Order: sequence, then structure tokens, then C-alpha cells
Amino acid sequence: MDGIRGIAALMVVFYHYLLSYYPGLFVATPGYSHTSSNIESILGITPVNIIYNSGFAVCMFFVLSGFVLSHKYFTTHKSENPFSLAIKRYFRLVIPILVSVLISLAILSLNGYSMIQEVVKYTNCSFWLAHLWNVHPSLLQALKEAFFSSIFKGGTKPYNDVLWTMHPEFLGSLLVFTMLALVGKLRLRYPIYLALILIFYSGYMPAFIIGLGICDYYASKKRAPMPLPLLILFLLIILYTGSYQILPRNDIWLPLDPLTKVNKIFPFLIASILVLVIAINSERFQKILSHKWLAFLGKISFSLYLLHLLVLGSFSCYLFRLFYIQFEMDYFSSFLCMMVISLALAMIVSYLMYKYVDRNAVRFSSYLSKKLFKPS
Repeated sequence: MDGIRGIAALMVVFYHYLLSYYPGLFVATPGYSHTSSNIESILGITPVNIIYNSGFAVCMFFVLSGFVLSHKYFTTHKSENPFSLAIKRYFRLVIPILVSVLISLAILSLNGYSMIQEVVKYTNCSFWLAHLWNVHPSLLQALKEAFFSSIFKGGTKPYNDVLWTMHPEFLGSLLVFTMLALVGKLRLRYPIYLALILIFYSGYMPAFIIGLGICDYYASKKRAPMPLPLLILFLLIILYTGSYQILPRNDIWLPLDPLTKVNKIFPFLIASILVLVIAINSERFQKILSHKWLAFLGKISFSLYLLHLLVLGSFSCYLFRLFYIQFEMDYFSSFLCMMVISLALAMIVSYLMYKYVDRNAVRFSSYLSKKLFKPS
């Protein structure tokens, strides 16, 4: 599943960069366009946007979490203390979060985000990028965001805006651990899964429950190869539902609008379920996902998710200004050069974060949970 996680992380990166420099893709208004043909407004209302659809990417993260967090239980049938799992999950998430917040605090203290206000004059993204990091540097506030508000509170996060997903991620993890402990061995657990999906119908929790349910089903069933026609059909459905956009001109997605009245992520849930089903059953898809570059992306995906926005707000803004203003390159060339260099830097720092922080966070959280809940 690492390959899927890596692709999802890259989709979020593309989303933030395109939102910052080509906002016309998202607001479908000519005034935000940076091309004479206004191609952004056209592409934004086509399935092409699945490449940078962050709603789909986040939903995939959550469905994958439900699957991965329950995989050990359904393959070994060994129960673990849910409190031990909760402690383990908290520190596994919070240690990399803390490092990302402290890095952001350092950049903010060194005035590293100062170029944003000048860059948005040229990008027309004053409605989003200009409002990030509008906070006075405070170590106490940064520590509070890392240890408490990112995990236990929703809403925007002043030091690293992507941390809003950590609250539903942690709640979903707790829900998975609780379900495994209480109903994991019941014969009639599938109706309970369905009941819980209906109870939590309006938020992100159904994604975790569905991921758990898929893991449960496939751990107890012999996997059948997926016929090529069915694979193609599923891919077309993924392309359609995974590219859903809420735009004034979303004609092609109008049939999906009633589903979003029930749950705003419903189209993305459909796409995420099918991606997981294909990944489990299709040998063709498995070979693609096991490619060394996708495997690498999967390993650094959490670090890339946490750090890319910090690169965007600091280094990328300086780089774009250098190309566009000082070197007087055209807008697209400036963006492309900035994007390639920024992505390379983001990959490097994410790998370092993975190697020295993320892996050690996994080890430490496992060690701590075993120490605290050692059998007497």
C-alpha cells in the first residue's frame, strides 16, 4: 500500500502548488487565469483535476489507515490493548509533527515566509496563500500546536496548515482500535460496521470503518484475479468520482451532488474503495505500485506531506520571484523551474526526515507502548 500512499502525498503537493500559482484551476474565474486561452478554467472542470484533487487524496489516506491499522489483527488474530495502541499511535504521529512545527517556527523566526506577500501579487492567490503563517513566532504556541491542537482539535494550524488532517486521523485510529477490541471477533460484525458507518455518516470516520471492513473481508477470503474489463470499468469510475469538484460550472459532476448532501466526501469514498479493491486484486496494478520510485514515495509520504508546505511558503516563493522578476522569465517557465527544483528539495528533506525522525518515531512509539503496558 506504500505506492498508493506515495501517490496520494504527491497529489496533495500538486494541489498546494497549483492552488498557489494557478488558482484559476479551482475558482473557474477568468480573472485568476495566467494563460491567454484561460485553459485553467477549462481544465478545472474536467477529470484531469484528479491529478491534484486533494479531497480524493486525503480520503485515500484515511481509507488506507483503516486498512493498515487493522491488517495485523485480521492476519494474526491476536488482540492488543487498545490503550497501548492509542499511545503508540499518538507518539508515532506527534514526533514528526513536532519536528515539522519546529522547522516552521525557525523559518518564521528568520522571516523566511516574508516573500509570500509579494509573490501573491503576481499569482492572484491572495485568498489562500497570503493568509498562511500570519502569526507571531512563539515557541509555546508551536509546542501547543504540535502536542495538543494538531491531534485533539480541528481547524486551521498557524505553523503548518496541513496538520488539520491529524485530528480526524487520530480519531479514526482510535475508532479502529476500539472496533477491533469490541467487535473484531464477532460473527455478525459486518452489520455492526454498516451501523457505525450510518452513525458517523457525515464526517471522515466512514473512511476508516470502510478500510477496516475491506481488510477484514480480504483477510478471510481467497483473492480472485480481477478481469481486465472490470479493472477498466473501476478505473473509469475512479476517474469520474475521484475528480469531483465543487465549482459553479461542475456540469459533469451534477449526478454526484446528491451524494455530497449526505457526506461531502462520498464521491471520494467510492473512488478510494475501488483503488483499494484494485490494489488487492489486480496483479497489473500491484506491479505498478511496487515500482521502486513509488515504493520510495510511499516511505517518505508522511514526511513529504508534513514538509512540502513549508518549502512552498519559503524556498519556492524566493525561487519564483528570482525567475519571474529578476530573470524576467515568462510565468509558466518560472513556475515550472520553481516547481521542479522545489519538488527535488522537498524529496530530499522528506527523505532525511523519514530516515532520522519518522523511522525513529515508529520505534520509540512501539517501545513506549510496550513499556507502559507490559504484561504483569
